[in-house]
Amino acid sequence: MKSLVAVLLVSLPALAGVNYCQPIVIQHSRVPNSDQPNYVLTVNDTDPHLATVTNGGYVQASNGNDIVFSSDSLGQNLLSWDQLEVYNPITGQIVTHVAVGTISHTTDTTIYRCAGTASAGFQGGAAGTAWPTGYFGVYHLGSGTTLNAIDSTSYANNGTIVGAVAAAGKIGGAASITGATDHISLPDSPEFPFSIEAWVNVNSITGFQVIAHMPGSYNDVYFYIGEGGLLQGWYAGANCASSSSAVPTGSWQYAAVTFAGPGGGCVLYLNGLQASTGTMNSQSQGAAAPATLGSAGSSGPVAGLLDEVRFYNAVVPASLIAANYNNQSNPLTFYIPGAWAAMQTTRTGGSQTFVF
Repeated sequence: MKSLVAVLLVSLPALAGVNYCQPIVIQHSRVPNSDQPNYVLTVNDTDPHLATVTNGGYVQASNGNDIVFSSDSLGQNLLSWDQLEVYNPITGQIVTHVAVGTISHTTDTTIYRCAGTASAGFQGGAAGTAWPTGYFGVYHLGSGTTLNAIDSTSYANNGTIVGAVAAAGKIGGAASITGATDHISLPDSPEFPFSIEAWVNVNSITGFQVIAHMPGSYNDVYFYIGEGGLLQGWYAGANCASSSSAVPTGSWQYAAVTFAGPGGGCVLYLNGLQASTGTMNSQSQGAAAPATLGSAGSSGPVAGLLDEVRFYNAVVPASLIAANYNNQSNPLTFYIPGAWAAMQTTRTGGSQTFVF
């Protein structure tokens, strides 16, 4: 049987279109309990179609700038996303974070990833536009070969690296923090209420290992792994919550904490599940001082790896922490990339040829 090829020539205005698109289907079954508004999807996968043309893929730019994310199947209505944290033009590996709007816990949510039209520059929007104002700071911590402490939000709370070095992370790159004074110094601290999420990979259980420290002129806030490897939240001289079991060593673990403020709740999470809850002391925090990641002065460093640290200007719900864990721990069960389709093959002036 002969195959039938239909060629349609239509006269249209010149469009900044793309050649190939694929659906990215976010699985509602992996979004626990409630819809998540203003969700930022971590995209972390390898697809040979995302290699450059010279390596057998669709991508024109060696830095991946023509990889775009859109709400429509033609790649016209662009979303916002971070500069690519990782892009490998040979294998098609990509790591980035995309503002997808509300994701449903009852119906799959679909966005589109497209490539193939050469771009002069990054198309994901201005710096920080992928992250809603509810985020106080987001630190991807580099690509694995180069460490940086750039804040991806519009607040631009960029950190200063002291002693820490680049390492492979859970998502792209990580900070290796092993020296007694290794840390990342941030220019500011969040004010109550706030939440913290981070991936940690500790070498061993050795006393006081700080994930994040928020100094105050009267009372400090700590998020750390303490004696016996217990995940702990601390405020004003005492633990406000402590896990009942130790944080596993030698592997990546997702840790989170919420601090409501003096006299309020303090909740710990490990790998997407609530690990402990308690009440904070009622003392005033006092004026906030610059925060640190990985250590707190004379207190021990995290003695391992730290990745994808996020601060929120609110007590975030357990459903968001669980969704983030599902997304970041196993991306290709949280979203499923579909088949690529050739959307536009040639362009001549104001006419475009589509092949079906």
